[in-house]
Amino acid sequence: FLALDLPFTFEKRNKGAGHLVVAREHVLPTLAALRGFDHRVLDLGRTERSHAGFATEYDIQRAILNQWAETPFATRHAVVQDEYPVDGGLNSRRIDVLAQDPQSGDWLVIEIKRAEANADAVRQVEDYLLALGQKDEFAFGKLDGVLIAERISVTVREAAQRAGIAAYEIEWPVTLRRAA
Repeated sequence: FLALDLPFTFEKRNKGAGHLVVAREHVLPTLAALRGFDHRVLDLGRTERSHAGFATEYDIQRAILNQWAETPFATRHAVVQDEYPVDGGLNSRRIDVLAQDPQSGDWLVIEIKRAEANADAVRQVEDYLLALGQKDEFAFGKLDGVLIAERISVTVREAAQRAGIAAYEIEWPVTLRRAA
């Protein structure tokens, strides 16, 4: 449980879902207090695994961020933020990695999937690109999308190509191979 210095207390903790339930009269103060909350502290003390392979999407994300310089994106883009909130608010959809070309201002949205990516993953990247395209801070520069997964089927490759989204297969530790 994360201790926050707030002028109220949480009424109940729903341990099963990992959510906090806040009394009605405390909802607005809670939202105001958590507005600038840095979600990265919620990694729950996860430690790097000592064996080879990816167990979770988080493992892939950490590996890419820790070895950004070895990725094909590093020659042009710098990481802006991981888990970038698309919609704002506590229940926002989050982009796994958001990067930007410091010279051109172009943006790169990276979505990561563990195991095999499906067609929904392509639609998810498309949705993120559309949502960012409507925001003023993304008005300048091109928006590009990338899907990274351990396996990308022919169907997903074709869907990514039609959508103009790059697709990469990843192998342990961080070997990216362009699939589409």
